Amino acid sequence: MNQLRAIARSQKVLRSQDIAQQFAVSEVTARKDIQLLADEGLVRRTFGGAVLCSDTPEEDGAQSLAPTTQVTITNAQDKLSIAQAALACIDPGETIFLGSGGTCCLLAELITNESDISVVTNNITAVPILIDRGINVHLIGGEVATLKHGLLFSSISDPLPYLHNICISKAFTSCYGFNVASGITVNSHVSTYIYRVLPQIQDNWYMMLTPEKFQQTGMYRVGKLSMVNHLIAAEITDDILTQLSKESMTQVCE
Repeated sequence: MNQLRAIARSQKVLRSQDIAQQFAVSEVTARKDIQLLADEGLVRRTFGGAVLCSDTPEEDGAQSLAPTTQVTITNAQDKLSIAQAALACIDPGETIFLGSGGTCCLLAELITNESDISVVTNNITAVPILIDRGINVHLIGGEVATLKHGLLFSSISDPLPYLHNICISKAFTSCYGFNVASGITVNSHVSTYIYRVLPQIQDNWYMMLTPEKFQQTGMYRVGKLSMVNHLIAAEITDDILTQLSKESMTQVCE
């Protein structure tokens, strides 16, 4: 258990699958050991593992990112669960696109250099997190915009020539609103630059969504729901699933 405690303190995140492999035990045993740490108050259980508890509890389920970012993610438990599910969709050696927002920042914190993953991103906040982990990063420059809680991102008005020359296998993003009535919507015009070209550069777009996204509508419409191939969400109602099935959604993960 002392080794597991040390891993939790150093890596901040525990995944039951990784623990099972590292210590040559079953995932059931790994989950039980993680639960013991949770009972001690060292970690907080999440989908597929646990995260290190902060010495000072954050309000409203918020979670601080790496110290260099100095921003806080709200609704962190749902977003971390989604990020963990997204991480399981990434294969070693792939080059992925990582979008802006808190969920994408949490996904950045989960990526390790052992996986030999390269990241193309417009998420300025995620860049120091990725660099700190030794990840190969390609940052898309251009106009800088700010999301809530100080999250930064950027894009040039036509990123296609830049992105078209990079072999991106999968894209992971979030958005402000995702519903049949309005399609995919965002609240920043800069965001539209990226989202409108993603379907042209690869065929595996993963949209990561917390429950409120299905009810919201942003200022700018990016396109139809069918532009996205895969949906990763913390909670999806049967009504939403029925609506999405009519939009030719390839895969839905909860």
